[in-house]
Amino acid sequence: MDPYLMYLLAVNAVAFLAFTIDFLLYKFADREFVDHRVLSLFAVAGGVGMLLAFLLWDRHAIKDNVAWRFVAVLGIIVWALVTPCVYGVVRLDVEALLAPLNLGALVPIGIYVLVMSAVTFCVFVYDKRQAEHGGWRVREFALLTLPLLGGALGGLLAMHLVRHKTRVYHFSWGLPIMIALQVGLVVYARLAGII
Repeated sequence: MDPYLMYLLAVNAVAFLAFTIDFLLYKFADREFVDHRVLSLFAVAGGVGMLLAFLLWDRHAIKDNVAWRFVAVLGIIVWALVTPCVYGVVRLDVEALLAPLNLGALVPIGIYVLVMSAVTFCVFVYDKRQAEHGGWRVREFALLTLPLLGGALGGLLAMHLVRHKTRVYHFSWGLPIMIALQVGLVVYARLAGII
């Protein structure tokens, strides 16, 4: 059997089992089996097993588990990019980075990122105002989904301009990681000859 496939199967099986045991212990005994940071490492190492466990056992995203879900999604995105390269479906060509830029392909991406960043910025500012005045708050799931979908720059800018969510680790670490992932996606597309 292919070593890469064996690795992914093993990591995902362990991640699924660890999360399942942790979920059951928390639900019935109110204690944790594995530290959440360790479970997050499983998601980064493989991704899909953790997400499958979420979908089976704990579908309701709440403030306490939303960071885990995004770590699992980020892991899946990374492994979805790595796997086609491992199997030769996508060939990365370093010389493609040095080739002239196709601005026609980059303009729509730039417009999309600017629009998503503006929307994310506005939502973060709105949530900060609501927090100050005791109004209806935006769910953390939405506050993390918008940056993941391309608005991470706007979210990071809003975090620092209005001092919102700066002490929450999955925002203070998560948004820069999302920016790095999005830059990585553009570089990946460039190396693969897509843009």
